[in-house]
Amino acid sequence: LIDNREKAMQELDTSILLFKNILGKDYYNQLNKKADLLVKYERYTEALPLYQLTSHALDSIACALSNKQMSQLQEIYKVNRLQLENEKVRNNKQKTILIFSIVVLLLIMLFAIRTIFVGKKLKISELQMRKAAETAKEANELKNRFLPNMSYNIRTPLNSVLGFSQLIAADPDTDDFLRKEYSTIIQEKAEELMRLGNYVPDL
Repeated sequence: LIDNREKAMQELDTSILLFKNILGKDYYNQLNKKADLLVKYERYTEALPLYQLTSHALDSIACALSNKQMSQLQEIYKVNRLQLENEKVRNNKQKTILIFSIVVLLLIMLFAIRTIFVGKKLKISELQMRKAAETAKEANELKNRFLPNMSYNIRTPLNSVLGFSQLIAADPDTDDFLRKEYSTIIQEKAEELMRLGNYVPDL
């Protein structure tokens, strides 16, 4: 039984020597196992310093690990925060681009609607101008036909008035019957001229 104890202690010492250079958690776990074995063998005075050493060392390691984890968490938090800020900036850029695109699209739509509206107005104006041109052409043709007709209608009675007036003036010995007939013709043609004179302003 004593040989087995010694053998177990030697194995633990060998493990402790292997981990001694590392001074990590495994080293202190091996020391703790040795202290447990010493307690089992009722060697309390040897076990107590080992327990104190491992407890203090493991607390330091745990504290260091905790600090390291805290630093890692802080780094992760900073990275996440930076990513969030970058995401916000990207989202703001995308919103700005979207708003700008919508405004440009609305302007294009308004321009297209205005172009269509102006095109329709131009077509209406063009039709009106064609109608006005046709009306002016017709009016010009009417005028061209009207002036010769009016000239003829004025000259005919005027020639009659002049001719019969000259007959009366040229031959003072004309009998009363012919004079009266000539005067009647002159009066009729003069009235016809008056009617034409009244008709022209109305026209």
